[in-house]
Amino acid sequence: MVGANGCGGGGIKPGPNGNGTGIPGRQSADVVSTYAEPLIVDWEPDHRTDLEVLTRDRIAVVRYQKNAIKMLKDCSIEGSYGYVGVNKKEQLIRYDSLDEVAANLPGIFAMGGAKLGADMQKGTTLDIGLVIVGKRTAVRTHADTAELKGECDGATHFVRGATIGAFAVKTGERSKMGTVAGLFGAGVEAKTSSSRSVSNKDGSIEKCETASTEAQKAPEGCGSLLRLELRPLGAPKKAAKDAQGVAAKTDEIPECSAGFVWDGAKCAKQSTVKAFACSGKNEGECRGQCDKNNPKSCAQLAVIYRNAGKDQMQAVAFFKKACGLGDESACAEYGSHLLSGIGVSADRFKAFETFQKACKAGDALGCSHLGRMHRSGTAPEASVDTAFAQFKRACDGGFSQGCVELGVMHEQGVATPRDYKKAFNLYQRACKADNPDGCAHLGILYSADGRGAGLDRVKAMEYFKSACEKNSALGCTELGNTYFRGAGMEREKQKENDEQAAKLYEKACNLWGGAEGCARLGYLMLYGYGVKKDTYNAVVKIEKGCKEGSGYACVELGKIYQSGVYRARDAVKAFEFFEQACNLFEGEGCRLIGQLYRNGEGVARDDARAHQYFERGCRTGHPRTCYEVGQDFYWGKGVKTDHAKAFSHFQHSCSGGYADSCNDTGALYAQGQGVKEDKQKACGLYEVGCEQGSSKACDNLGKLIQEEVCKSSPKERALELFAQSCEKGDATVCGKLASWYRYGTFTQKDAMKAVQFYRKGCDKMHYLSCSDLAGMYRSGYSGMARNDAEAFKYYNRACNGRLESACDAMADMYATGQGVSPNPAEAARIRKGSCERGNTMSCRSLAKMYKEGVGVEKKDPATAATLHEKACYLRSNNDCYELALMYEKGDGVKQDGKKTAEFFQRACNFGNYQACYNMGYFIYRGSADYKKDTALGLTKLRDGCNNYGRWYKDDKEKVKNVWSCSALKKLNQKLGGPAPAGGAGVPVGGTQKM
Repeated sequence: MVGANGCGGGGIKPGPNGNGTGIPGRQSADVVSTYAEPLIVDWEPDHRTDLEVLTRDRIAVVRYQKNAIKMLKDCSIEGSYGYVGVNKKEQLIRYDSLDEVAANLPGIFAMGGAKLGADMQKGTTLDIGLVIVGKRTAVRTHADTAELKGECDGATHFVRGATIGAFAVKTGERSKMGTVAGLFGAGVEAKTSSSRSVSNKDGSIEKCETASTEAQKAPEGCGSLLRLELRPLGAPKKAAKDAQGVAAKTDEIPECSAGFVWDGAKCAKQSTVKAFACSGKNEGECRGQCDKNNPKSCAQLAVIYRNAGKDQMQAVAFFKKACGLGDESACAEYGSHLLSGIGVSADRFKAFETFQKACKAGDALGCSHLGRMHRSGTAPEASVDTAFAQFKRACDGGFSQGCVELGVMHEQGVATPRDYKKAFNLYQRACKADNPDGCAHLGILYSADGRGAGLDRVKAMEYFKSACEKNSALGCTELGNTYFRGAGMEREKQKENDEQAAKLYEKACNLWGGAEGCARLGYLMLYGYGVKKDTYNAVVKIEKGCKEGSGYACVELGKIYQSGVYRARDAVKAFEFFEQACNLFEGEGCRLIGQLYRNGEGVARDDARAHQYFERGCRTGHPRTCYEVGQDFYWGKGVKTDHAKAFSHFQHSCSGGYADSCNDTGALYAQGQGVKEDKQKACGLYEVGCEQGSSKACDNLGKLIQEEVCKSSPKERALELFAQSCEKGDATVCGKLASWYRYGTFTQKDAMKAVQFYRKGCDKMHYLSCSDLAGMYRSGYSGMARNDAEAFKYYNRACNGRLESACDAMADMYATGQGVSPNPAEAARIRKGSCERGNTMSCRSLAKMYKEGVGVEKKDPATAATLHEKACYLRSNNDCYELALMYEKGDGVKQDGKKTAEFFQRACNFGNYQACYNMGYFIYRGSADYKKDTALGLTKLRDGCNNYGRWYKDDKEKVKNVWSCSALKKLNQKLGGPAPAGGAGVPVGGTQKM
């Protein structure tokens, strides 16, 4: 048998100095301290079995010497191995000299070195046949001795991975070259091998034929450990430097003894090999060996050229050559250049083929690239299911970023049910492998409740900081987000927090993969948060983020062109940027395009197209877009009504934290639509939705509790639990509890308790609590003494927290002198800032100030019209309506009936029913591009006049105050008519533009 007592857990032969290697704590001179890839076919079978068992749920540890490897059975590191099947490979390794056997197979050398040496001098060889079907690999690439668990004296290396398959070992003749099959006893060779002196075999070549690249484990009879990947314990060594002193991180190559080189399979005498793998430290040596067609040397040379910035085109050429010579890792690198177009013309299809080649050969980076292409839709016949499988393969293959990508798919519920626990475990696995993005994702899970990790802002900050310090753009961006939002920070230091956020976004922007950091820095520059306000360069930053691949940046850029703020309004560009975001797997971009088609903004209204984009967005795991898909299936918009599918999408969206979806899932349970009726489940879902902020869910929960349907704790107990949650730091619950005491929901009204909980919520930076508390002081709610000064103070807090409705209320107090000295100019300034930030109420109030000349330099109807237009394009139906009136009268704009109709139509589309009725005037006359229909037009105007004129005592007042009534007067038509069938406020017949 091979390797009798030569290695494994059962004793090691003495080294050259006579020192045994099993003595705890003893470090003999022949300990190997470098990366290694030793064969273990010379181990005793029971020792290989021990290693196989140990590696099922732990990472194995060994003591490695030049003449032996000792497995430390009672020592391990926390972790696990993944399995990846590869295209079956057969490899024949021949040893021509006893020196080579001693350098590579110490077990065989120890067992019969003298006899074997004599035979080899007469022309005998030692032949090893390997059939490789897979790899087992741990994600982590280094480990410290502090992580060792158990009896670990003398430990030097951990087993990072192993190749899997079957092997056969026999002696042969130098004059005859055998085959792998022959070594396993197949064919003619087997009949002439009886005289061979060394023979050992594990596994069956026939069993290996059944192996598959898609299998989750090797087939029975073909699962032996063949070769280990050993990495030294301790901190990783610094990258080697070339002759010019430039750091050039290259692939790790096993280090051989003096006079020996690594030929890709074994340490061989340099004088006997045609070419060998260079170490990467000497460019000339690598070039010489690459010229001799050694694939690893070509790959090393490519890395040297790329990392040193010497010549990207030459680097690509070397990667291509190495790939052609069979180096799978070089194929993955070559494919990445083909995909990006760096150093070579971009060719997406060639990149895809190259990644496929690398992945099937077992290269995890190639699999990860394939996954990204499938996820982004750039692969032929792209599929998120295939993306999921490839990311899993990459993760199982030891590529930590593959684990991160797989975790994201579990977190978002893409191609698999949403599972925060699995996502957490994958991120943790990557983080422990020193992948800073994995740490950043752990921070994201800790930064919010309901994501499987539990809310822990301290841990979230720790993970973000750690990731950012290791140059993770995601870590820096998320840390910046934490400072900007002020989560867990001191409210009084928000200015300093904004400045810190800006620095972190800038750092992220300058890092690889930091496109979103650029966009978020641009956002701060738009409003002057933490940096000097610079709207032009702000947009430039956001454009840079979009160009470099941030879906978030493309969405923000699309919004800028959609609203006409900071750049000229351009519906085509807005659509293009939303489309680009959608293509970058940013679900919000898909949702926004769906909304454009749903509302007919800039494109023809098309519910089917809208649904297609909502479906695309939902496939990215975007909860709100999945909600839109559910709405489509429920109401039959663009698709056939299907309540079961609606339920499925609402449920998926709810699991992602979208509160209204939890409400709608509960409603379907309550009504038994698309799912079996279960009102207790409805209660639970309404509870979740209410806690997450859905007012509809709170209302529905309240109704079921009133009807005594929900078999939950008494109302008093619920209030106690919410109070505890508020005390523990959940500011949203403080505000909700205050609201219940204020309005008597689930309890008796208690204004003082409402104030108490609003204050707690406000102190915890729940700015809606600040605003609601201000409202109570301003109105003197429920017997409270009115206190305008306190109201102003709390509106100011809420406004500083960027609650725009509070800014408008504070501006109103400046304008009227409530709680503060009258200062219309300051009111105008506040409203201007709030309007710039997209608050339509402030835009409308500021427009009124320009109309009246209050707080501004002079009356300026033109500026008022501009403000109404801006708010209109931000979907404010009231501002669209006001602008229509201005175009009708020629107030601040040129009188234009067509524009009047256009903005009434917009107001109608955005939910202003009065505007819908007004469209009857243009339909009656057949003006402004509307098809003439006097009956329909008259019906709509009379319906509108009846609905909105009923509050006025006579026709004169109706004509003065109700536009549809005045239109009837203008058309010389009677105001009276039958009451509308749809009820007050509901338009009848639609506005059907022709």
